[in-house]
Amino acid sequence: MKKLLVLPLALVLSTTFGQTKNEQSNKPTANKEAKPFVKHAAASAYRDGGLYIFTDCKPQVSYTVMGSINGDPSTNYETTKKNFVTQAKQKYYKADGLILFFSNDGSSRADVIKFK
Repeated sequence: MKKLLVLPLALVLSTTFGQTKNEQSNKPTANKEAKPFVKHAAASAYRDGGLYIFTDCKPQVSYTVMGSINGDPSTNYETTKKNFVTQAKQKYYKADGLILFFSNDGSSRADVIKFK
């Protein structure tokens, strides 16, 4: 009877320790964290007013910067984004998108881009 209990217990313990070892080996090291993982970096940009909006990221395809627009530091994100879209459509009517930049001091900027 004791042999019947020991065998399943040994299997459970060996499986548990094996999983712990595998989980630890999948954790990134300091060197791996410093490098961007391109295969996991793909994302879909949404459109606002016909322009692709990129916030804290850049498009993966080639583009040229047509110009820059500075934002009002006293407004929130949604208002600033709408102002950028409106100004970009007026000044750069052939633009494809905006790359938005926000800083800790409240200032903001949008690069108006055209895909190649």
